[in-house]
This record gives sequence, structure tokens and C-alpha cells, in this order.
Amino acid sequence: MNYKDGFSIIKKDEIDNFNNYKLRCYDQFEPKLEKDFYLKYFLRKLLFDLDILEIEYFIGYHYDNCNSQQIFIKILKFAVPSAIEKIIKNANWQEGGYYEEKDLGDGFIETNGSILKPEFDYPIFYHLTFLLSKEPHFKVVVTIIEEFLDSIAEAESNLSKKGLLWRGKSSHLAFFIGQLVSEGYIDPPTQKNGEINNTELARRILNTFNFTEKIPKEESLRRYVDANSEKHQDLLRSFVADNFYIPYSK
Repeated sequence: MNYKDGFSIIKKDEIDNFNNYKLRCYDQFEPKLEKDFYLKYFLRKLLFDLDILEIEYFIGYHYDNCNSQQIFIKILKFAVPSAIEKIIKNANWQEGGYYEEKDLGDGFIETNGSILKPEFDYPIFYHLTFLLSKEPHFKVVVTIIEEFLDSIAEAESNLSKKGLLWRGKSSHLAFFIGQLVSEGYIDPPTQKNGEINNTELARRILNTFNFTEKIPKEESLRRYVDANSEKHQDLLRSFVADNFYIPYSK
């Protein structure tokens, strides 16, 4: 399997747009780069580098931006749980070092005819798991992955239901609905004080649309549909920069 297609990989011309969720491209080390290098790179971030509150967004980001969502789903279903089980089983103190290793710079080495990065390899995973008692953390990660996979399966089953099918990002849909409300095209649900009830508005979006991607959470839609929120304003600036805007209805 080409693990690389299952992840969001930063290209050379995107270097200025690098974020903490993307994986860097290391094509310069092909064809000797280990076949599962990008899987272990992903595991390093997933299991050791990111805060537990970031895991859901990290997984969602790769799902939305990878070359093959089918491969990514298979990685989450089979490769990641198998790797976690392997890490837990072999967790112990590691002395480090590789057979006749040759330093290639940027943390990479060549050993036994293969190129790898020790920081992204199983021995350091075993060591950190043992040292930091990571098993309880891994159990939470597995739960998050299972919930993500369930939401994907639910989204696929919803495609057969009646309703409007949204093929873009759910954040963009919520933003557009929020803009249509702001410009007077849609009368939104309101609270007793007359303020827009963005929670109810997000709920109505979920009840009206089906999604080709995983079903978004109500709270996520609420942040983007609220015209005063930071998430909404960030997207507004982005669309305005591209000369896209919705005119006032009157």
C-alpha cells in the first residue's frame, strides 16, 4: 500500500503554508525510504506529539486533504490499531542505535539499505510509551478514531436519505448560511430576546443537508454559522480576498 496517498503531504511550493497537521514530503530519500515511513510519521504526531484535544481535528484534516480517503479510512481501521497494539506489547526501555547507521542529515539515517528517521520509528515509540505510561492516552485516541469512523459510516448511509446533498466542506456550508442570514436572504430562528439562535440554526442545517464527508458536529457548524465568531470572520476574509461576496438582499 502507498501510505503516502492516505495523508495530507506538504508540497515544496507550499512550504510557506505549512501547518502542524500536514506531513512533510521526503521524496529526496526515495527509493530507499522505508515503505511505511509516512504511517510512522503520522503515528508520531497522533500518539505522541499532539494534545488529546487536537486528535479529532488532526484526523479530520487528513481525511479532508489526503489524496485517497479510501486509503486513509483503511489506515485508521487496520494499520493504526495494529500499530498501537504492537507499541503497547513491546513498550520498554530502549538504548537506541542502529546497525552501521549513516547520518544523512535532518534526523535521517541509512541502515541495512533503508532510510529512516529514528524519531519516527518503533523503538522510540516503545521507549516513550514505557517512559510516559502512554497506554491510557492510546485508549482515548482509539475511542476518538472509532467515533470518527462511525460518523463516516453514518454519513455514507445518509446519502440514501431525502434531503439536499452538500459536496463541499461543512464549514463552508455553515458560513454561506450565516452570510445569507446576515444579508437578509434567510430568516433565522431567534431566541426570546430577538437574538439569532445559532445553535438551532446549526441544528436545522444538519436536518436539511446530507454530507459526502463525515457528518459535522452541531457545535462545529454553530461556530461557522455565527457571523460574529472568529471562525466565520476568518472565512469571510478569505472569500473577500478572492473577490467573493454575497450582496445584500434589498
